[in-house]
Amino acid sequence: MNWIKDKIKKFSQQVKKIVRSRPTAKEVAEGLFKTCPVCSKINLKDEMKKNYEICSCSYHFEISPIDRFQKLFDSGTYEIVKTNYTNPDPLKFEMDGTKYIDKRKKYQKITKMDSALLGSFGKINNLSAVVVAHDWRFGGGAWSPQESDYFVECAQKAIDEKVDLFLTIYQTGGVAVTTGVTGLASAMVKGTIALQELKKKNILTIAIACAKTTGGPYASTFFNHDLVGIEEKNAKSILFAGARVSRNASTGELPQDFGTSVGLERTARVDFVLDNRHEIKNIVTTLTKILKKKNSQENLSETNETKKDSESITSAAS
Repeated sequence: MNWIKDKIKKFSQQVKKIVRSRPTAKEVAEGLFKTCPVCSKINLKDEMKKNYEICSCSYHFEISPIDRFQKLFDSGTYEIVKTNYTNPDPLKFEMDGTKYIDKRKKYQKITKMDSALLGSFGKINNLSAVVVAHDWRFGGGAWSPQESDYFVECAQKAIDEKVDLFLTIYQTGGVAVTTGVTGLASAMVKGTIALQELKKKNILTIAIACAKTTGGPYASTFFNHDLVGIEEKNAKSILFAGARVSRNASTGELPQDFGTSVGLERTARVDFVLDNRHEIKNIVTTLTKILKKKNSQENLSETNETKKDSESITSAAS
């Protein structure tokens, strides 16, 4: 009967191992763990932070701009772009006794940010760059006139510093409906003009969308960057309007991969799709170096051709 005892002993050891691997009630109460919504794995927060907030099943948790900057910039060194913020609530919106401005104050307390966007300046793989990132916790990353003006300020910082790269990382529910036409016009028009000014200064602009990137900013500023991509292969809800609204507005049947990284890559609406956000740093700097070199060679070629034309005209005139 020893084999039965051995089986029981082995089973007991396995049970103890499983129990030990699960968090205690105290650990759960202290918020030391987070559960993956896809595979239900219970992850230790400290370990998740080391892995850029990516579960072993490849699910990407939302991440704050500060955490992104620390991973992106060389030695985690960067300068936050500061600005004098404009009025985020021009309509003084209020619904059912709740003021929009009070909601924003709650978002500011949670995120320790003044707006849904945060910009920074520094070196990425020794290239100078300005990076603008969204924080989903700040009202779903929605744009009000304040976010629009801050985006313009970040673009101006890039121009002033003559950076190589202007990178925008998107995760937004669109324009804050509480700001009406004012918010819509500022988000789509001001942001687009800012990107055009960057291009005039030969600053490469790259946009990367995360899961849940929708609305006006996605339909306008996102696609006005020189290059557009998606941070991970399993991303969903990257579209102008939600799947249900799009389905109702469509005359035909929408494909199964509509609004996903797979669908956007299949229809060539984006330039690249990364396996995960670990690849962002190297891919954006590699693309910048290649395109900067290409532009320099084209400019040199144009200069040489102009010089030859000038010499020919002078020769003919004499």
